[in-house]
Order: sequence, then C-alpha cells, then structure tokens
Amino acid sequence: MFAYPFELPIDGSEVSVGFYIPEEMVDLLQEEELSPAELTLYAEWEFMVFPLIRVEKKRVRFDENGKKHIFVSAEKSVFDFYLKKLVTYLQPKSRGEMFLCNHPNLIKEGTWCYDNNTGVICYHGNIGIGSEISAPTLEKLFVFEGMDGILLENLEFTGVTDKFICENGYISGQANVEKRLNHKVEEAAVFARDVSGFTVEKCRFWELGTNALLMKGNLARIYVRNSRFENIAMSAVSIGNPVGILTDKRNCSFDIRVENNFISNIGYDFPSSPAVNLFRVDGLSVCRNTIEYCAYSGVSVGWNWAKLDYALGEMVNIRDANIAYNRISHHMQVLRDGGAIYAVGCNCTKEHAPYFNFMHDNFAYRDSVKRTVRGFYLDGAASNWHVYNSVASGAQRPMFAQFVAEGEFTHNILVQNIYVTEGVEPENNAPERNTIYKNIYFAPTIEELLQKYPKAREIYENSGCKDI
Repeated sequence: MFAYPFELPIDGSEVSVGFYIPEEMVDLLQEEELSPAELTLYAEWEFMVFPLIRVEKKRVRFDENGKKHIFVSAEKSVFDFYLKKLVTYLQPKSRGEMFLCNHPNLIKEGTWCYDNNTGVICYHGNIGIGSEISAPTLEKLFVFEGMDGILLENLEFTGVTDKFICENGYISGQANVEKRLNHKVEEAAVFARDVSGFTVEKCRFWELGTNALLMKGNLARIYVRNSRFENIAMSAVSIGNPVGILTDKRNCSFDIRVENNFISNIGYDFPSSPAVNLFRVDGLSVCRNTIEYCAYSGVSVGWNWAKLDYALGEMVNIRDANIAYNRISHHMQVLRDGGAIYAVGCNCTKEHAPYFNFMHDNFAYRDSVKRTVRGFYLDGAASNWHVYNSVASGAQRPMFAQFVAEGEFTHNILVQNIYVTEGVEPENNAPERNTIYKNIYFAPTIEELLQKYPKAREIYENSGCKDI
C-alpha cells in the first residue's frame, strides 16, 4: 500500500486527497461511500488514524510490481496535517504498515465497528435470548482538580471510552501525545490535575478504552501501589506533562512512586502509549512491577531530546530516579524504536559527572527479536544514569545508549553487569563522553543465560510484583 498526496488538475478544481490501496482491499469494502471506514498507519514510534470518505475507482495507479491500486479519499484536515508535518519520515512503505479497519465488511466474529456519523454500532456474532450487549459512553469516571490528600483504595474501574478518535481521527506522536493538541487527550478512568498527596492502593483497572490513570499539571507525592491494570487501550499509568519548557516548574512532578503493580495488555488500540509513562520528574521510584504484553515501551521516563547546558539543581528533566526489580515481558508488540525501559533526555551539564539516576535489577524478555526494539534504552542525550545488574533477552539492541542520532549522544553514563542474548555494539562504549560499558555477559538463549549465570537467575527470581 502506498500514499499519493495530491493531484492538481489543469482547470484548477479541487481534487480529494487520500491513499491508493490494493484493489483486493477495495473489493472487501464493496461500496463507494466508506463512512465509518478508517485507515491506520503504524510507523516506528507513532501512529495515525485517517477517517476515509469514499472509493474513487477511476483513479488508478500501479506499484513497481505492476499491482493495481485504487484511490480512497481521506478526511482533508487530518491528511493535510500528515502532509505538512509527518510525511517526510512516516512513510508506510519503508518504516511501517497500513491497514483498513472500522467498517462492517471488515469485522470478524466477536468484533464490532462504530459509525460516528449515525451512532450505529455493528456487531458480528450470535445474539441469543438473554444476551446483553453494552457500550461505554463516559470518557472519565473520577475527576480530581486542585486537591490534596486523596486515597483511592479497593476500588474497581471499567467501562470508559475514547470519543476523540471517532470524531477527529488521530495523529499520535511519542508517548501517545496527540500532535494537533500538543498534549494527551484528557480521557481516563481516573483523571487528575494539580493534585498532591494522591494514593491509589489495591485498585483494579480493567477493560478501558482510555488511559487508566492520567495525571497532569502541578503534581507531588503521587503513589500508585499494589494495583492491577488489565486490557487498557492507552497507558496504565501516565503522570506528568509532555512539555519541553524546562524553566517552568509546573512541568515537573515531584515524589512519584509506582510500585508493586501488575500491568498487562496495554496500548493495543493506541499503540504509542507506554504502559507506565512518566515525564519530567524529581524523585521517582518505579519498582517491583510486572509489565507484560504492551504495544510499545514498558516504562518511559523523561521528556527532552537535546543537550542542555544547565547545572545540577537549576532545572530538572529526571533527577533521583530509581527504576528497579521490574519484570517486563513481551513489550514492543506493535510499534518500534522503544524498549522495556526507555529513558530520554539530558539531566545536567557534561561537567557534572556523578550518577544520580539508577536503573538496576530489571528483567526484560521477548520471545523473538524484532528490528529497532531495545531492552534498556537511553535516548536523546540521556545523562547521569547508572545501569547495572539487569537481564535483556529478545531485543535487537539489549542495552543501548544513543550513539546514532547526532546531537543526541549520551554522556556521563555507567553500564555494568548486563546479561544479554543479543550482541551489544561496541560503539555504545564511548569514554570520550564518559559513557562506559563494563561486564556484558552473553548467552544465545534465555534458558542458557539463566543457567550459565547464577546472577542472571537471581535477577529474574527477584523481579516483578508480589502478592497482587
């Protein structure tokens, strides 16, 4: 499938914009008017959803192999944004994939589609006497703003949905930030803004079409513990603000703890969503969580991709972080260029060499190697991290400190005692930037790794949540 952006007729009349798709896919649609059909694009760390309008069978092109493609027009404002901002690097042929969805002729047994224009839901399946079909309509269950001292304990949350994507399509950047909004859509089972002393304890979040927990604004003393998050369309936990203005203290969260949680099947509907997503933070503990089957990264922390020239304490991207004893498996199931644990951003000037962020005793596992998937990933001029005593299996780059993107190289990094099943490129070790790699241990399979190195088995056995 390939995209063709526009055509300009001689008479100056407007021509619809959209995509050429294989003829056999058009045959599946069986009609010219396409609402509510959508075309979804996955490309590296981002995804887009284009609402489609109609099939134009007279507009035909052939690809380099002679395969016939027919034009489908897309909603113009979404497509125009794609052309102006994204088309140069979000190319489906070279960096991703595209597919049709949300149309009555495409749904399979037990699935459904929704037409936002008519409000009609089409379900494919047998409905007998006594059967019940329900659809959520709320986008938030609890909303807290400007409060201090909140405890949510022994509660269950389910049944919220996302309306934005139905009404507007979707243009997602890093960490499920909607590019046209320049922030995340504010939809979650629990939404909070400008709060402090907020504790989530022994709760269950399940079957949600949004984020489970989304917190923004001025945040301090946020504790998420001993809870379960299962089948969440966006992030399980998202805390902080995707804003790069480091001089604004409101963009930094203070004393955040995400500890001893079970997190499973996260982000498959909005696949740029990390399971646990933290932005700028001062004082962080992400420890003893079990995270499995997520579309993108298991844990993502930080928000900045450039080298910065400020002294310790002047401004904060990530400071006093401890990410430890987590078990993360089957991450990066949909998108690419992420990791089990992804940390991004410069944290101090090069002259300040000590390590004040720590990533250790984490176990990361995938059952197959996928291109541009990392295990532990230090990106975007990351600095002042000590990464040690961890296992990464099934990642093309099991321990990666950015050395490819010029201008974003890491500095003041120490990596040691890492156990891997794929090779670690020697370019990661860069003494000239004080990025030091020591003691990388290898075995070709996870079984051999755990058998050969007792410390690797110890890391595995001590990782993950307990008694949830």
